Amino acid sequence: DGVSLELPILATPAPTNDAGETTNFEEVDTELVVEQPDYSDVAATAGEDLSDMRALFVPAESINDEGIGTYTALMETYGANALLLEVKPESGQLAYASTVATAQSYGLSGTYDLQTEVTALKEQGVYLAAMVSCCVDDLLATRNSLIALQNAYGGVYTDTTGMWLDPYDSTVRNYIDDLVTELAQ
Repeated sequence: DGVSLELPILATPAPTNDAGETTNFEEVDTELVVEQPDYSDVAATAGEDLSDMRALFVPAESINDEGIGTYTALMETYGANALLLEVKPESGQLAYASTVATAQSYGLSGTYDLQTEVTALKEQGVYLAAMVSCCVDDLLATRNSLIALQNAYGGVYTDTTGMWLDPYDSTVRNYIDDLVTELAQ
């Protein structure tokens, strides 16, 4: 009850044979049964060839030669094989020298040459991950309130984490996309 199956082929004109006679479809009375799928014979292979990652968090204020060196030295103590670098904290001030146009235009780019450090860490076999605060960005929301998320009164939406950018704004989306592309490279 309540479920019907409509086959588009039945709405088209009936085909004809070589003699030009219409071929009629045979009507069949059947029952449609919807059951839970059985995946017991499907082999799950996700993550099979991946090694475990255990990362130390490196806060933005420690993204410099001395700070990263300190965390790298602690990796063995904690059984870590990776560093999670907070490259864009909720403040919006980037912890590295970015070439992204939006970061340059609004004075959000840091001064640290992260690319040189990343190359050296990769040569040591250290896995790296970057932490990017996408929508909480005090500096960009302050410097361009037009791309900030608005509260009911027209002001910049703020909560305990900070000032929010509008995730539907194309400038915001392009900025984050440009940053993560730059970091991946």
